[in-house]
Amino acid sequence: MNRERVLFVDLYSRPATYQRAATRISSRALALLVGLLVLLALAGFLYLSQASTAAEMRYTLLSRQREETRLQEQIIVLRCEVAQHESIASLQERAARLGLVDASPNDPQIVCSVPVGAGAGTATPVAGAGAAEAEPAPAPLEWLLKHLVPGFPLALPKP
Repeated sequence: MNRERVLFVDLYSRPATYQRAATRISSRALALLVGLLVLLALAGFLYLSQASTAAEMRYTLLSRQREETRLQEQIIVLRCEVAQHESIASLQERAARLGLVDASPNDPQIVCSVPVGAGAGTATPVAGAGAAEAEPAPAPLEWLLKHLVPGFPLALPKP
């Protein structure tokens, strides 16, 4: 006989009977199992979330520590440069570049710069007063130096 035909006949010759499961699970136990699975999934999600946050904070902390180290090194270098520029040799070199010269120790000089608008309160000669041009009144600093140090040579710039 043909095997396929026997199988065909065999399948359709018996009515299908459904059997119940050998073990029956109560609805309470099923709800408890599903609840535990949900809690485990939630705990896993929270763990991964905190682990990623901790890794991010660790990375940020390391980058800030590297930046702090770099800035500390930069501060040390800048302090060395400032100390080098404040040395006597460096100051003398910069003074020579600017064209500054040493003052002679025997004859001290005072150089004053009087602003242009400061002479507004000085007296001006009256026109037709007769005599040649009168000299304007000295500035307050000139007057003070003239009276405090008689015979002191004034080296004031003329505007």
